[in-house]
Amino acid sequence: FWLLCLITCWTACNNNTPSESIKNESLIHNEITGLEFSVINSYPHDTQSFTEGFLFHKGDLYESTGATNDLPQTKSLFGIVDLTTGKINTKVELDRKKYFGEGITFLNHKLYQLTWKGNIGFQYDPASFKMERSFSFNQSKEGWGLCNDGQQFCKSDGTEYIWVLNSST
Repeated sequence: FWLLCLITCWTACNNNTPSESIKNESLIHNEITGLEFSVINSYPHDTQSFTEGFLFHKGDLYESTGATNDLPQTKSLFGIVDLTTGKINTKVELDRKKYFGEGITFLNHKLYQLTWKGNIGFQYDPASFKMERSFSFNQSKEGWGLCNDGQQFCKSDGTEYIWVLNSST
């Protein structure tokens, strides 16, 4: 899991131009010999959550979940995880009939969220969690993971490509 996170961040955070698809062949051919780690703690997790994205921000763990008709107990929401119970303190819940919640990231004092097949993302005020605007990302079919390099977004879409998106548009 940590290796996947490391590779995703490494490939996503580069200096390519916005809206350029990036395919890094070197990751496919380089063999990683090993990675040492130690577990320092474990935490409970809500088994009703269909986790799609998570991140730490200012000491809090944020989780984004998706909802599917196959799993009626799930919801499309995001919020701050209570590490003692594993439950999410819901900040925003999407209409599950319209949107499947995916990746989240903070950039320039705003919180952003992708949807899976809706080609829609949302920008929120992180203090009030009020939705400020929506935006489309039509250059790829789906929204999956979302991170940033401090200036622009890096979005995955379920393929081998990472999409670099202009953060202001």
